Amino acid sequence: MADHPEIIMLTLTPDNPCNTTVTDASGKVLYVVYTENGKNASTTRVFEGNSDTVVAELQWSDTGLVLGKVTLRGGKTVPTREWMSKSKIPFNDSVAFKDESGRRYKWKGLSPGRALELYTEDDGFKQPIAGFHKSITDRRVAPRE
Repeated sequence: MADHPEIIMLTLTPDNPCNTTVTDASGKVLYVVYTENGKNASTTRVFEGNSDTVVAELQWSDTGLVLGKVTLRGGKTVPTREWMSKSKIPFNDSVAFKDESGRRYKWKGLSPGRALELYTEDDGFKQPIAGFHKSITDRRVAPRE
């Protein structure tokens, strides 16, 4: 029987990937994400822990007028379409990318209603190594307004 790696749960508080604090199960702050909304584009920065160290920066626009750009760990800024490639297969809801060591990864489940999961080429993209599960609001505590 194959060994399965331990599942690490991360929590986004608040549940907003553009402006959030990412903590592990013990409550340790791993990342702080902050987005500045500009007139033509927004910039999302990911800081390591509670430090001023930016580990990632994404420039993006909802209107599509500005092409997205990504910078990782102070490296070269590249257009997201160069860093992350969309599948050329019709109706395939995945995007692929490589890390700085050349390892290939693939996000699957980008369509509405699908579970977003990250896979690696190390096992032929068979088992997810990370996934996103939207929080469930307890209406007894936070009723609809």
